[in-house]
Amino acid sequence: MALEQNREGKRKAVEDEVAPTGKKNAGPKYDLDPDTLECPLCLKVFTPPVYQCENGHTACSGCYQMITKGCPSCSKPIGRIRNIAIEKVIESLQVECKHACHGCNTMLKYTERAKHEDKLCEYRPIPCPVARYSTRHCSYAGPKASIPVHLAVEHNMRTVESSGTKSASPWLPGVSGVLFKINEVWLMVSRLKHFEGDVFRCDSVGASEDVKCRLRADWYLRVYSMEIVARCKTVDASSQDKDFLLIPGGSGGPYRITVTLI
Repeated sequence: MALEQNREGKRKAVEDEVAPTGKKNAGPKYDLDPDTLECPLCLKVFTPPVYQCENGHTACSGCYQMITKGCPSCSKPIGRIRNIAIEKVIESLQVECKHACHGCNTMLKYTERAKHEDKLCEYRPIPCPVARYSTRHCSYAGPKASIPVHLAVEHNMRTVESSGTKSASPWLPGVSGVLFKINEVWLMVSRLKHFEGDVFRCDSVGASEDVKCRLRADWYLRVYSMEIVARCKTVDASSQDKDFLLIPGGSGGPYRITVTLI
């Protein structure tokens, strides 16, 4: 017994000595071909349940339901044979976000990666919101944190930060818009010329969903206010018409703009 303990102690000492700093006993590393986790029929990432034929050819649940004449690869019956091994790999596999090169450190389950990268990641490239309505082409796209600097340098917009549910700012001469950062919600207010006066619109920046808010413009002793939907992406012209705050006879201000989250 003492001899076994001594051998184990020596083995542990050797492992600690040769292990990289901070990675002692890290265990073996594996390299997995991503194609292994994709359905060979639709090329989408597997999500449980995963089915297979008698020869082991796999299919996702969606493709499995459409197969009526046997396995497309070998014509063998598929039945309801589950590939438990692949299902366990999918459920346990952790991968880094594809935006890690921009600073994201999030580790994700393989099946949750697409949702995070496309909608939730703070480092995903966000197209310049000015390009949604302006005739001026802007091809910029970058992480959310870079948008205020881009708007200030390229589009002469200022940024106003506040807590709570409301933010206000005077409309300064020469400024083409204001980016309101209300906690985690970013709303860009811009002014457009209209044959009846000035028009203000509000766009959601870096969000995956539209944001309801109240947009108010004070012009001398007059107050104009309405509830609008701050869009998170470009919509058709008929929908945009309902999301404008019109100031009849307005000619550039001076204005005081207030945005309140609903």
